Amino acid sequence: MSFPENQWELVRDYKIYFRDRKNPHPWAAYILPENVKIGERLYIDDIIEDILMEKFWNSKYAASDSECVWNGSDIEIDMSLYDRVFLIG
Repeated sequence: MSFPENQWELVRDYKIYFRDRKNPHPWAAYILPENVKIGERLYIDDIIEDILMEKFWNSKYAASDSECVWNGSDIEIDMSLYDRVFLIG
């Protein structure tokens, strides 16, 4: 199945990524359970977004997984999880 470009909706445009991606394709999507309820908390094993967790000198460390809440039309990533991240060593 294909859709003409005028039917696409750009959600977020990235030019620079904090982390290397395993998948070389320039698109991604989350698949939710069929019976997910509004307000339900979900675990995301491989997040699409590049969320910068920590910077140390010239190194940047990105989140690889996350938790989110389904609001009925979109997922809301729990960014408060990354407020507690710090590196030692």
